Amino acid sequence: MIGIKFLLKTMATIESGDVPRIKQSATTPTVRARKIKPDEYNELIKWDDWGVERVFHFLNGTPKYHPTLLKKPNLYKLGFTIKILNTEICNTSGYKVGKLYKENSKHFFRLQKR
Repeated sequence: MIGIKFLLKTMATIESGDVPRIKQSATTPTVRARKIKPDEYNELIKWDDWGVERVFHFLNGTPKYHPTLLKKPNLYKLGFTIKILNTEICNTSGYKVGKLYKENSKHFFRLQKR
């Protein structure tokens, strides 16, 4: 019951605009990650070493760079997008790691050697 009251009070405070603002220090102890250049995105993914789940989470968290994975990045400008929906473990012998393929009207990446 306390949690609900606190949540309602917090929501009312936010809606009224009475939330105190605290400026973040310019000299933060947290080191920021460097900016990734589009041409190095594909090199950051360790296709042979990372498991399917790690590649899935990396791709899912970096949609801005998905066009760099395409052989023809201009397709992205035409509205072509990549959505990482799920992972599936299946027989992918004969496919190269880190390449995008189409089979049975579905697209997939070959992620890891087995």
